[in-house]
Amino acid sequence: MAMKKRLIKVTLSLPTGDVVWDQSLMINIRVMKMALGIKSQATIDIGGLSQDSRQALLTQFSAYAKRQREQGDTGDADNFVPIRVEAGYQDGSVSNLAPIFNGQVVLCELASPPPNVVIRITAYTQQIQKGQNLEVAPDRVTFKQYAEWCAKQMGLKAEVHTHMDDTLVDNPGRTAYKVDALLPDLQRNYDRYGIGAYIDDDTLYVMDIGDVAKASEEITLTQFVGTPMWTEWGVEYTVMFDPNIKLGHAVKLQSILNPTVNNIGFVNVMMEYNLASRNNPFYINVQASPSAGEAE
Repeated sequence: MAMKKRLIKVTLSLPTGDVVWDQSLMINIRVMKMALGIKSQATIDIGGLSQDSRQALLTQFSAYAKRQREQGDTGDADNFVPIRVEAGYQDGSVSNLAPIFNGQVVLCELASPPPNVVIRITAYTQQIQKGQNLEVAPDRVTFKQYAEWCAKQMGLKAEVHTHMDDTLVDNPGRTAYKVDALLPDLQRNYDRYGIGAYIDDDTLYVMDIGDVAKASEEITLTQFVGTPMWTEWGVEYTVMFDPNIKLGHAVKLQSILNPTVNNIGFVNVMMEYNLASRNNPFYINVQASPSAGEAE
């Protein structure tokens, strides 16, 4: 069987147009996602850029400019340049790219000095909205309307499907004053009703805990990099990049070296992508916890 060619695509959406880098450059990517975190982080090391491109990035996204933005000295949302990271494989003439990160550039710095100059880009999801004050929260709405309001405040799309969708709630979000407090508010106050909430890139997912582990979307993994091992909160495993492995989705493992983890319903709660265009890594390291509900 022919080997598949790995694909990487990084897109910066500048006011003057998109800038696209692909696997023809030396690119190393690390993306960290946590289901219970309000934002994901990506670090992208790129070598082989032109001098003009390096200077533009290092100037606009310097540590000094980062401090100014954090203090609100610029007041210019355009300083937060959107960035999108995609990865996948080319199998023959068929190319499949899947998005793994959507966020905003925060910082650019020199990762490697001349003669082999490498620029490191640090980006976070929803960097623009994270510290903003909230609009006045609705005082009496359905739970679904409240969850959708939370997503709007965070600049996210919403996927809300719970048994409480039509239940009226009074004064929701009364203890949250800034955007980055909304996700903990959903998790803390509605966990007792069997509802889970998490963010993956540009979408807020709110659903019944049992529905996270949907049998129709559950995948079984049989090939690993290393051996899946038990952790304090579940299991940790590493696999080659697979776009079907997603945050908050159900998974079962079939390991020959550690069969104690087999045939148990897990939910992916933390994912770290380690992707390179020219070096060995093209992996996903995942931490998963046993599902709180049965797959349906």
